[in-house]
Formats: sequence, C-alpha cells, structure tokens
Amino acid sequence: MRARVVKRKRRPTFSETLEEKARRVVGEPGQHASSITNTLREQIALTLDQLDRTRDLHGRIRRNLLRVECYIDTEIIQISPREPVYIDERWHDRQALKRQLMFLDQERRRFALAEEERLQELHHRLLTLWSRYRQLSQRE
Repeated sequence: MRARVVKRKRRPTFSETLEEKARRVVGEPGQHASSITNTLREQIALTLDQLDRTRDLHGRIRRNLLRVECYIDTEIIQISPREPVYIDERWHDRQALKRQLMFLDQERRRFALAEEERLQELHHRLLTLWSRYRQLSQRE
C-alpha cells in the first residue's frame, strides 16, 4: 500500500479574483466607442497596468536587495578567520558588514510595506471601477 500525498489547491485571494474579473472585462469587445462603460474599461486597464508595473518594480527592488545581501554575506565569509587566532583583526569589518545586512533587512521591510500599501490602494480603485462598470453594463 502506497501513501498518497494530496496537496490542497490554494484558493485565490479576493484581490486575485478581482484582478481576474477585471482582466476579463478589459478583454471584452466594446460596443460603443464613446460610452461610459468603455471609459471605465480603459480606466480598469490602466489600473491593471499600474498593478503590474508596481509588482515589477518591487520585484526588481527585492532582487537587487537580495543580490547586495548575498554580496555582503560573501564578504563576511571571506573575512572570517579560518584558523583559531588569538586576536580577531577583522572583527570590526565583519561588524560593519553585519550592520549593512541589518540595514538591508530594514529596507526590505520598508519596501514590502510600501508595496503592500500601493497594491491595496490600486485594488481598492480597481474594485470601485469594476463595480461601476458592472452597474452600467447591466443597465445597457
């Protein structure tokens, strides 16, 4: 008898569902060139574009912070004493690099918070636009 591992499928978050619905709305063909719903559809498309650009920007920032952190960790490893010594001549250098790592960690947290705030703002805007679009499209 074999044991079978069953992975639970992750349920999409409200934000992911909202974005998926908004992307479907943007993909629908427009009926009238100057209608209010088409204007809302354009605003939804712009908001989705801002969401994508925000994610891309913060992804690049996270990768850059990780690259710098790896570089600093490598420097710490290279200046660590290999043999037992009585006086650690590089102690101050290692401490300075560790302070830089702590600063990078603070920056990463600050950027993550800024990204989350920006994404929440954009999701709120997207939800408002999407609900307006649905209300108007039901009337037409």
